[in-house]
Amino acid sequence: MKVDVVIIGAGPAGSSVANSVASKGYKVLVIEKEKTIGCSPCAGYVSNTINLDGKLDVRAIQEKINCMRTYFPSGAYHDFPINGFVVDRQWFDKSLARRASANRAKFLVNASLHSLVYGHKNKGYCGVEFKKNGIKFVEARVIVGADGVFSKTAHFLGLKQKDVLIGAQYELSNLTPIPNTSEIFFDKNYAPGGYVWIYPIGKNGAKIGLGINKSLSAKSAFEYLDQFIEENPLVVDRLKNASQIAKISGAIPSGGILDKTCVENVLLVGDAAGMVDPITGAGISYAIL
Repeated sequence: MKVDVVIIGAGPAGSSVANSVASKGYKVLVIEKEKTIGCSPCAGYVSNTINLDGKLDVRAIQEKINCMRTYFPSGAYHDFPINGFVVDRQWFDKSLARRASANRAKFLVNASLHSLVYGHKNKGYCGVEFKKNGIKFVEARVIVGADGVFSKTAHFLGLKQKDVLIGAQYELSNLTPIPNTSEIFFDKNYAPGGYVWIYPIGKNGAKIGLGINKSLSAKSAFEYLDQFIEENPLVVDRLKNASQIAKISGAIPSGGILDKTCVENVLLVGDAAGMVDPITGAGISYAIL
């Protein structure tokens, strides 16, 4: 198989690149390790500053956000005006992939990167090997690593994240969130080296999670999250009757953009390149600019 661009990862960054390149008439293949698109653990905040050409599936939007409330350890807080929304990552990611597919980008799921293949006569990387019913090769002029915080593409290039937070998140129902407001809590007692977030979903739901620096932590991320829900006086009354719908874990780049995001004809984007907001850890808006 021969393409112009092969992209590793079908998250927002990968599908965004696929759409941009395929819309110019280039042949694009996206390789996704999961069996379905949209499995990434994420709170799902997206800024309205991104350009989706009006093609975002409205079913992906769970809540509009116009305020970010940041709490300090003392309990004091400050409200910042923002403009965005919370999305269901499965609907959102699939809508981005459909947009790229409409421009004839091809997607291959349940296929994992095996290696980068270097070309002859120092002409750069000539393609990748991937695993799907055995080892297969695709030739490409350009390779894009959009495969997340623990990017195998970056690993093969000898690159790695400067620092990473360990994340844990619950999706809860039967509570009353602050409407249209994202909440960020900085308190080392509940999130050492990181922060806690609450994003509303409708009138009685929310995504509540945190990221912690493992080297500063004495417990697991979920143990800290449970402690926050059960003990923090700012939220305990709001959350005491909440019911858990879903539970996910993951990692968040926290050391800034990698010193090098391009090696010859291989480019890193999104979380793989460390492109996230240094305060909130949100990365979707940076992935699809």
